[in-house]
Amino acid sequence: MKILKYIVLLLVLVNLLIIWRWRAAGDVVKEIAATNSQAFSVKKLPSQVVSPSTSSIPKLTEAKAAIAPLPDINTPLKDILESLKARAQQHDAKAACRLAEELFRCDYLLPERKKIIAELQQESEAAGLDSATISKLKERLDSYETKDQIDQRVCRGFENQEGLEAWRFKFIAALNGHLGSMEDFTAVPYWNPNDLNANVEAWRAFQDYREVFLLQAANAGSSSAVLTLVEEYSGDSSIMRGPLAVLSKIRPDFKQAAKYAYVYNLISRDDVGNNHYVNRALQQAARQLPSQELAAAKQEADRLFKSWSQDYLRKRADSFQQKIRPIGASCNDPL
Repeated sequence: MKILKYIVLLLVLVNLLIIWRWRAAGDVVKEIAATNSQAFSVKKLPSQVVSPSTSSIPKLTEAKAAIAPLPDINTPLKDILESLKARAQQHDAKAACRLAEELFRCDYLLPERKKIIAELQQESEAAGLDSATISKLKERLDSYETKDQIDQRVCRGFENQEGLEAWRFKFIAALNGHLGSMEDFTAVPYWNPNDLNANVEAWRAFQDYREVFLLQAANAGSSSAVLTLVEEYSGDSSIMRGPLAVLSKIRPDFKQAAKYAYVYNLISRDDVGNNHYVNRALQQAARQLPSQELAAAKQEADRLFKSWSQDYLRKRADSFQQKIRPIGASCNDPL
C-alpha cells in the first residue's frame, strides 16, 4: 500500500514538473516576442542580406548552383574552414550547409559524445550485469567510439576563435535555397535547445522563418516537411507535434492541414505509422470545414502532387528513409 502511495505521489510530481516547464517555455517565448522590435511576415520577407558576422535578417533567395564541388567528407575542418566561410559569404548554399555541419560536429557533437562514452564505460563496468546487457552496451560503445575516432580526426587542430555559430550558416544555406537545410533548420536546432534564454536571435529566426521554410520544402516534395505542416496546421497536440511546436508561431489552418494531409497520403502510401496521424488530421479538418473547402484542398493537393515527376518523387522518398549518412553528406544533395 505504501508503494502505491509513493507511485501516485511520483506521478503527481512529474505532472507538476511538466506543467511548470511548458509554462516557463511559454513565458520565455512571450518575452522573445515582446523584445522583438521588428515584425516579420511570411508573406512579405525583408530585403536585408545576411553575412555570418551580422545579425540582420535576410530574404529568401532562389537556389544557386555551387561554385565548386564541396571538399571530401571527413576532411579536417582546419583545412577547409576559410574556403567554406568565404563561399558561404558569397551565398553558396551548399558550402554554408557543410560549414554548419562541421561546426556543429566539432563544437557540440564531439564533446557530447565523449560524455555518452564515459557514461557507457561506467555502466558496462558495473557489477551484476548479465552477459546480454553487457553485449548490448559494448555494441553501443563500439559504435560511439568509431564515430568519435572519425570526429577526432576531423576536429583536430580546429579552434573556433571567431565564435562562429553553426545555426547561422545552416540559416544561410536555407535562405539560399538548400532544401535539406530548410528541413534541418525547422526540425533540429543547431544551437542549445534546452536553454530558451540563450541564442535569442536563433529562436527569432526559427519562429519567423519556420513556416516559409516548411512551405518551400513541402512544395518541392519533402515528405518530412509535408508531415510537419500537417501537424502544425492541425493545431492538435495529440497529432504527433514535435517538441519544438511550443515555440512555433504557425497558426492552425484546417484547409492547409487537409491539403498537406492529402499530399502526404499520395507520397507515402506505405507509411502506416504516420498515416494514422495524417488521417486523424483529415477527420478533424472534415469536422471543421464545409465540404466545398475540403474538396478545394483535395484539388490543390492533387495539383501539387502532379507538379512533381515520378523520378523526383522516388528520389525524395529514398532520401526520406532513415539512413545514417556521414556528416555533411546531405549538403551535396541537389538544391
